Amino acid sequence: MKNIKTYLKKNGFFVFLLTVILLIIIALSVYIFVNTQAQQEPAKPAVTTPDPAPAKTTAEITQFEGEYRKDLRYIDVSWSYEKHTSTISSVELYINNTYVDNVSDYSSYQISKDAYNYATGENVLRLILNLSNGKTVEKTTKVFVNYVVSMEQRVKQLDHATQITLNYQYDKAHPVEVPSIFITDASIVSGEIKYIGTKTKTRDGSVFAETTYQINWPETVVTYQQFDVRWSFKDIQYSKDFQAEKGQTVEGSEE
Repeated sequence: MKNIKTYLKKNGFFVFLLTVILLIIIALSVYIFVNTQAQQEPAKPAVTTPDPAPAKTTAEITQFEGEYRKDLRYIDVSWSYEKHTSTISSVELYINNTYVDNVSDYSSYQISKDAYNYATGENVLRLILNLSNGKTVEKTTKVFVNYVVSMEQRVKQLDHATQITLNYQYDKAHPVEVPSIFITDASIVSGEIKYIGTKTKTRDGSVFAETTYQINWPETVVTYQQFDVRWSFKDIQYSKDFQAEKGQTVEGSEE
């Protein structure tokens, strides 16, 4: 113990300096450790609250659609809209830029074919909201009108051939092109499909047409088989499927 005290008295400055150095080393070690831990922790994303959407003030049309009713010969139109803070003076309905009516008190309407004589194919409907401030809100929709009605098919068997005839009706004011026929049954080996002709008669503003095609079969002996065909009116984008048959049924094949 006496030797230690003597040593400290003789070397006090060096002991003090050593103590300071040790404290500095400890402080640096703690600083490096804390700083390293902070860098390893992933940064947390900032949480932001989206601003609420501004309230709508101008009126808007929320639904507007139409469908052609072939059986009743009119376009059935329906719509809905929200006023919000706007004042609506009137609501107008148009077809192909032709004014139909003031429909302010309605949410649906029937546009008669006989009254507006719209064409076969695509027709454009427009609904307009007239606001009290002089501005307008409008929306359009398209309706496809098909005037081809009463489609019936007849099949006749010939020697190594089948004739298929389509009887159909359309408006004289809105004619359609001659339809095409396609075999849609993959199990049929088809030969030449030949256009025979189209006959028409007109009565009371309607055209009654009869189009015939002939399918020539490549078989030496044409066996009986049913198959699917499709009649297509390309100009009005309309088609209808039927079933036909080739060959003659064999009598007595069923017991």
